[in-house]
Amino acid sequence: MSAFDQAWAIVKADTGMWEEIYAPLHEQLAGRGSGQPSDRLPALDFLPTSVARDMLEAHIKHHSVGRDDSDLTPELSNELQSDLRASIREQKGDHGFNVDDLKQSILEEGYKIPENILTGRSQYVVPNFLFDDFGRMTQYEGRHRTMALDELGAPYIPSFGRGTWDASRGVKPPYEINSLYSRKDKDGYTPSSYSAAAYYGPDKGRYSVPPSFVFGQELVPGMGRLVPVIGGERISDEEMATHIMETPDHRMDDWVTRPEWAITHDD
Repeated sequence: MSAFDQAWAIVKADTGMWEEIYAPLHEQLAGRGSGQPSDRLPALDFLPTSVARDMLEAHIKHHSVGRDDSDLTPELSNELQSDLRASIREQKGDHGFNVDDLKQSILEEGYKIPENILTGRSQYVVPNFLFDDFGRMTQYEGRHRTMALDELGAPYIPSFGRGTWDASRGVKPPYEINSLYSRKDKDGYTPSSYSAAAYYGPDKGRYSVPPSFVFGQELVPGMGRLVPVIGGERISDEEMATHIMETPDHRMDDWVTRPEWAITHDD
């Protein structure tokens, strides 16, 4: 290991450094769980980089050798995956940056959404994934940024999920899916197809969901988890699962397009 590599290994392990790097994103997204983002901007939440890396590697394998590579030699399978991985690194993404460009920008300016797209497709600058009601998750947008942050040694990365009916191409993470998405009442019915849980889950998959809510637990040590609130008051699972027009004063109809999240820490 070179002297630079040794020095960088020390720097990148500094938690304070990553707080500083993500500070611009905190400002743009009104902090973690403290603002009321629009339906275009996701609530700020994070995912362990190791989980994001696993999703990205599964994505690379699927798109290079397919779901089953048993008819390939290990050498050929690895070569095809390496070629796609190198292609992602070198080619520029939708916003004109390759992985090395992003690494330099992140180190110099911090991680942020470019101002010219802050109200457009800005959510896709935040790495994100699709998840289904089996708890499987698969890489969606943000491959370049995931790779850049992983190479920089980030312990956690900004992320959000979006529901889908089938994420079998991805991975099964080391967490159980939020029971809200698989709950049934006494008659065997799942959440209403017109509930907030449907819009923010696998049923309709219309809006971005904080990863810590997808899995109903703290994912990054010390960060707590995000829960849905109205005026700072926690929304129950029952209300999240109820038809939005059958909630008190139709308040979940408003919440769906103007979501509000808050941080909670479990004992």
